[in-house]
Amino acid sequence: MSYLNDLLRRLHASIGWVAAQFWAMLLLAAAGLAWTRLPDKYTWQVLLSLLIPLVLIAGFLLLQAGTMRRLFSENEGRSRFVNGALMLLGWAALVWVAWAILDWCGDQIPLWASYMNSIAPAHARERIFTYNHWQSWLTWLIWICRWIILPGKLIPHMVASAQRGWRIPVRKLIRLLLNWRWWPAVIVAALLSAMLPVHFFTVMPHGTVSHQVWVVIFKLVGSWLLAIACWVMLLAWCATLLARQPEPSPSAVDQQLFDKLRPGRRWLLSLAVWLVLIVLAFELILNRPGTAQAPGEAAQALMLIFFLVLFILLAGLLRSIVAPGGRRVRMIWGVLMAAVWAVPWLVASYLLDDLFHVSRWSTALSWVAIPGVLIPFIAASAQWGVRLPWRKTISLFGEWRWWIAIVFTVIYGHALPQLLSPVSGLTGSAPGSGEAALPRYFIAMLLYLSARVLLLAWFAILLARASGRVQLPLIQGGEDAGGNA
Repeated sequence: MSYLNDLLRRLHASIGWVAAQFWAMLLLAAAGLAWTRLPDKYTWQVLLSLLIPLVLIAGFLLLQAGTMRRLFSENEGRSRFVNGALMLLGWAALVWVAWAILDWCGDQIPLWASYMNSIAPAHARERIFTYNHWQSWLTWLIWICRWIILPGKLIPHMVASAQRGWRIPVRKLIRLLLNWRWWPAVIVAALLSAMLPVHFFTVMPHGTVSHQVWVVIFKLVGSWLLAIACWVMLLAWCATLLARQPEPSPSAVDQQLFDKLRPGRRWLLSLAVWLVLIVLAFELILNRPGTAQAPGEAAQALMLIFFLVLFILLAGLLRSIVAPGGRRVRMIWGVLMAAVWAVPWLVASYLLDDLFHVSRWSTALSWVAIPGVLIPFIAASAQWGVRLPWRKTISLFGEWRWWIAIVFTVIYGHALPQLLSPVSGLTGSAPGSGEAALPRYFIAMLLYLSARVLLLAWFAILLARASGRVQLPLIQGGEDAGGNA
């Protein structure tokens, strides 16, 4: 059966829930509008105003969870309905947090555009990297993140969670996100549901008053139908791709990453707990009365503690994933030897900042070249101490996959956290101030930490490949690249 036939079969099997998406969502929207008009003069009115949002949320979760579950067949694995609905509530909260962060980023566009224009070369500042160009580019970037990247990443997790609860097939979801059939559908849905309706209302009104009223009504109905139709089609297409996604090959990159990280799951849990604790500490310390005079000193002290404990936890994770069950030194010696290799990194970064200040060369050296050279020795020292596998470690310097991972870590784990973190100097605001400060703390540190964990797991894979124990294909093709060939 082809993908299109499978999609139509699933839509036909869930035609009742699909139709409910159109009329039930309209009823929920009307009820929400009526709730805003409810008076609060009497006690029963106040209680009703508190009860209606809960009913609306429950109705929305019931509708979406039922539709997502009906798009799958019962023999494809299914958890209890309440588990799927509760997982959808968690994903909805994550969408709200991401939306708040994107709103904050939208407010920072003028400041960021001015900063990027100021650091551009003089000859390019007037023609290419102008303030208006940067403002337009950043606006488009936030639009893409809001309407393409965010739905494209979260809708597969929502669909899988509604079907299987908290036991989501993580590896299938990763491979679905790498499937070339998924992202074109997300782009088309974003253009039809978010961009096209905007152009409906750009035409200047003309004609009689009744004519204008009917035109506005038709435009609103068309926008509503487009949004719901694109939403339903994306859910059905996601269910189709997820159900037809083959099991990952043992030689697939994502499978090897999971195999490497599995022995260190206790250290990963410790890292997650430490991340939550440090974010709460930021919120408590920086917003505590008495630290308003010197919030920067408190943030720097807290960051120092964060990095010290993080270094120890990452060293423990390395010892469990580099060569599990193999020869290794004691924990204390592994951490000390890794710290010895980290000293040249700190000294070199300090000298670069002192000699070149903030320039393209100092940024490239301190963010890419120095970590790419020293991280292999730091990681190997945590496992073997002084007796390093020198040839295998040095051979990574000529491995292009290693340097691509370093660049990914710089973008995903350094540049993005600096933009989102309230303690970064780009925004010019005081630490801990502004809207959604706590979510931005958490997202920034989560990006920073997850990038480092993935980099270390990738180092373990490349080191094992250099030892001849793992055959890593150059490019995952066919079924490994994104579903069926």
